[in-house]
Amino acid sequence: MVEVGNSVSEEAERLLGSVSRTPERPHYVESIFERKLRRSRERDSNCKPHIGVPSEATLYLRERDFERVVEGAGLTEKQRIVFLARTSGDTWEQIGRKHGHSKQGAAQIFRQAMKKVRAHLANNPFRGLASVYRDEVMRFAPTRIGRR
Repeated sequence: MVEVGNSVSEEAERLLGSVSRTPERPHYVESIFERKLRRSRERDSNCKPHIGVPSEATLYLRERDFERVVEGAGLTEKQRIVFLARTSGDTWEQIGRKHGHSKQGAAQIFRQAMKKVRAHLANNPFRGLASVYRDEVMRFAPTRIGRR
């Protein structure tokens, strides 16, 4: 076991002490580890998407997309209620209790609503408007953010 006072480099030195060090194989030298760690951090920072908090406009467009889909799908009142309850995070049990269905009944109503929603989404001319807006706004955002 590692003693509480030992650092990682001391523990590495102890474990690698029996291995002969050669200039041809410097893979376990601390400076090599530091360089690899630095490169990894640089690579991670370049690869991470620049995702921030969605703007009010983006949230509004997403909400409008969702409302248009629900309105255009031709859901019955019961399907609309169950669909909105489920998409807002309610469980099948909660939906059934609130609206007088069993869990299985609520799930069946939701499945019927999803069929209608999927069919409407396939033909929706405004589908993805919020994501297009977000992509266009964020296209040059990393360079703009750096100029602040």
